[in-house]
This record gives sequence, C-alpha cells and structure tokens, in this order.
Amino acid sequence: MRRRLLARVDTIDHYLDALRLPTGGAVRVSFGLASTATDAERFVTFVQSTYLNREVGVESPLPPRLRR
Repeated sequence: MRRRLLARVDTIDHYLDALRLPTGGAVRVSFGLASTATDAERFVTFVQSTYLNREVGVESPLPPRLRR
C-alpha cells in the first residue's frame, strides 16, 4: 500500500495531502561523546511533553509552512 501511495506522489506536498496531514516536520538531535542515556531520556521526555497529543489550533511561535 505504501509503494502504491508513493508511486502517485512526486512532491512532499502531494505526499502530505495523500496522508491527509496539514504539514510535515522533523526533529533532529545529535549526541556526542559526553552524552549519556539520561540526556537521551531527558530529550524524549521534553518532546513527549511538548508535542505528543498536541491539540490542533494551539498557537505556535513558529510560522506555518508555506506550500509552493
């Protein structure tokens, strides 16, 4: 099913439309030599408390992604 969906889309906007998502996003985090498992757990806790089950329409300091 995923291959069929991807075969019909040629841009990220088409892909998001096909999935019925308003926008796409990603979070990247880098860990270094001095990082610990506690650092990773703290980051996961932050992401969960900030973004998990976030209500639609909540004001955000980030501007919306503009589609081209």
